[in-house]
Amino acid sequence: MSPWHQMHDGFHQTNILVAIPEEGCRELHFCLPRNVKIYKRSSGYIQMNTDFGLEMLFKITEVFQVYITLEVMFQGSTNGLCGNFNGDSTDDFTSSMKIIEQKPHFFVNSWKVTANCGPVYDEDLDPCSLSQVNEIFAEIHCSVLLEETSIFGQCHEFLDPTEFYKNCRYETCNYEQTRDFMCASLASYAFACAKRGVILVGWRNIIDGCRILCPYNQIFSYDSKTCNRTCLSLSNPDFECSSVYLLVDGCNCPEFTYKDNTGRCVSAAECPCYLANEVIAHANQQITHYGGTCICQNGNLKCSGQAPQGKNTLTYSVQCECNN
Repeated sequence: MSPWHQMHDGFHQTNILVAIPEEGCRELHFCLPRNVKIYKRSSGYIQMNTDFGLEMLFKITEVFQVYITLEVMFQGSTNGLCGNFNGDSTDDFTSSMKIIEQKPHFFVNSWKVTANCGPVYDEDLDPCSLSQVNEIFAEIHCSVLLEETSIFGQCHEFLDPTEFYKNCRYETCNYEQTRDFMCASLASYAFACAKRGVILVGWRNIIDGCRILCPYNQIFSYDSKTCNRTCLSLSNPDFECSSVYLLVDGCNCPEFTYKDNTGRCVSAAECPCYLANEVIAHANQQITHYGGTCICQNGNLKCSGQAPQGKNTLTYSVQCECNN
């Protein structure tokens, strides 16, 4: 696990890089209160928005990563693996016993919440020293971050790449999925540069194995937008838009087309209609809804007779049972 912390414009952001086994679960299921919404930002990212100052961005391709953004009202009131958000990075390794640890593994182990979670050990050994093949691969691909003449050199005056290079080299050598971790490490630098206004357009095409191929008729972009680009947005335009806009790469639909429930980009006239975020009617299909007769047109239900109560998309209640 490799965390690093950033503060900007009244927000605290933490990025956590997590290794997930090949057979691990990548699909998350949520039971959500009304003040939390989750939607797919692009083919590679899932966004979680709340109305209480917390934003989370999940990277779900290559290597699972989590970007956590907190509003300034939480300053000094957090603890755990993401630090305490007090502006002083020297005490971020405060353990659950309120002791500032000097060794990362003592700090990490203190925050374990289940007994079956294995301990983290302090290993000073450079993982690249264990495999000459991995070392050469990591050096060739990660050193591009340091080269002034590379595409990443465009961002050097805004963000020092040294720590990103060290993380890239370590993680590429440390895990079996060397190429995935290499691409994820380079993507972390590109993401951080994009937040500073430097979009490294084309870097995935230059680095072997990092190119993203889009399904169906979606298009790839280094500033991929889902806001008002899905059929769901036609009936609920604000649901997939965020007040904290973070540039992400990935696949989405071209402007003036909308992603339907199969992942294809279609015209508004071809869009289905949704209720509780589930498709209930296909384009031009007629259904009976809340006692009225409705037809699905341009992603919206047009009804005669008794009208539906409330919005098309969120007219249901959810009861959750918390066991842990």
